[in-house]
Amino acid sequence: MYVEHFDAKTIDEALSLLNKYKAKAKIIAGGTDLIPLMKDRVITPKVLVNIKTIPDLAYIKEDTAGIKIGALSTLHDIETSPIIRAHTLSLLRLRTQ
Repeated sequence: MYVEHFDAKTIDEALSLLNKYKAKAKIIAGGTDLIPLMKDRVITPKVLVNIKTIPDLAYIKEDTAGIKIGALSTLHDIETSPIIRAHTLSLLRLRTQ
């Protein structure tokens, strides 16, 4: 199975590619979830849009609108974030019980 691969350099470029290829495209950042599904042919995209090549998408910020988590933030980043911990301590406690 041939899959076309694009390394998006900006959010606008990624959005343009996703708009162009619609349902034929999937986003990939590391592949932890997507690659096994592709190997098992559960998902068969024709196009992969890599967003790991877009700078500054790994962040956790708080502003007046709430908490914002960037698309490239890892689960570890989220789990250890002081911002997340300050607002979701009860949820994090549930995980450790």
